[in-house]
Amino acid sequence: MQHNDAQPQSDPNANEIIRVRSNTDPTLLAGAVAKRIRLTGTAHLRAIGAAAISQAVKGITIANDYLVEEDMPIAYTSSFQDLIVAGEERTALNFMVFQLTK
Repeated sequence: MQHNDAQPQSDPNANEIIRVRSNTDPTLLAGAVAKRIRLTGTAHLRAIGAAAISQAVKGITIANDYLVEEDMPIAYTSSFQDLIVAGEERTALNFMVFQLTK
């Protein structure tokens, strides 16, 4: 007789920031966000530039569509962060995505 003790698998990257680029596929991003939400209840994203920010918002919105079906709606807050990238000062938009409580 087999025992099926299915346990949620931990993600070693669960606390890492998901870096969003202008060419990030929003549906793949949504899957990554949904996975983090299921595992930890939060996901952190960072985007630099208008196109990357657009992809991040699309990905979060699609992830919400996935998670609402599982009765796990999400929301996010955003904040600016000044960074040095390749010797240039850039401003990133950070997104903190979290599961809404009932």
